[in-house]
Amino acid sequence: MTDYLLLKRKIILDLLEKFPDVSSNTLAKIARRDNPKFFKDIEDARNVIRRYRGTKGKYTRETIKNQKYYK
Repeated sequence: MTDYLLLKRKIILDLLEKFPDVSSNTLAKIARRDNPKFFKDIEDARNVIRRYRGTKGKYTRETIKNQKYYK
């Protein structure tokens, strides 16, 4: 995984740790606002958040090892 993707993941995981009960859309807005170089738009940030929350589909849930933030 590239440094760029690792930083993107770290940004999102930090937000999920800090705000576990906030909606994915709101977290995406925060991520995009604070890190515009890493997220091209809100949807880009929301997709990463959904991946780590386990709401992006069955295949993603089966491939993510860190299931701490699954709802």
